[in-house]
Amino acid sequence: VFDHEDCIYDTEDGSFYILEEKYKERFHIIEEGYKEVECGDSCHPIQWPYWMDDCYPKTSALQDCAEATENRGGIAFSLQDCYDQPGSDMMYCFIYQDKPANPAKCQMNVFDHEDCIYDTEDGSFYILEEKYKERFHIIEEGYKEVECGDSCHPIQWPYWMDDCYPKTSALQDCAEATENRGGIAFSLQDCYDQPGSDMMYCFIYQDKPANPAKCQM
Repeated sequence: VFDHEDCIYDTEDGSFYILEEKYKERFHIIEEGYKEVECGDSCHPIQWPYWMDDCYPKTSALQDCAEATENRGGIAFSLQDCYDQPGSDMMYCFIYQDKPANPAKCQMNVFDHEDCIYDTEDGSFYILEEKYKERFHIIEEGYKEVECGDSCHPIQWPYWMDDCYPKTSALQDCAEATENRGGIAFSLQDCYDQPGSDMMYCFIYQDKPANPAKCQM
C-alpha cells in the first residue's frame, strides 16, 4: 500500500504496524536469502556486469526476478519501471553477475558513487545475503540504524567529535572508535572541512542524559 500515493494519507511523526501473521497477505516480501539495499532514485549499478531480463507484472516482479536471478546464477537484481512500456504497471528486472565491477571503485558500496549507478523510476535493489558483505561495508553486529533524514546529529546528546574516515570504511572505523570510547551510538556525515575528500566525520555519543531532557527520547 505504501507504494501507492493515492492509497495513503500524510501523517505527522507517523508509524505503522501489522500483525506478523498478516504481513505476507498485505505486503510482497522478497524470497528468503536476499537483502534489500537502499538505493534512492538510482538503483541500477551500471558498472556491475549484468543481464537485462524481462518486464514482469508489478504484483509479482520481486518473486519473478528473484527466480530469474537464481536460474541465471546471479548474485543480485534490481527492479525499475518498464520504461519502454509506459503505463503498463510492469517492472524491468536487471540481474547482476558474480564478476568484478569496472572500474574497481564501483565494486564496494556502489550506491555511494554517482558515476557507478544509473537513475531509475520506482527502483529497488536486492542482493544475496551471502554476497552482501563482499559488496557493501556493513555495520558491526549489535548496532541498529535509525532513520534520521537530513538531520542525523543529536546535538543535545553528549558526544565526542572523532575523526574523519574514508567513506569506504567509515562505518567500521566509527563503530570501532565508538566501542573504544565506550559510546552508545555514533553518526556519520560528510567531512565538511575537507570538501571533495570523500571522507566522513564520526560523532560518538556518550551514555549520559540529554540536555534538555526532552531530547532523550
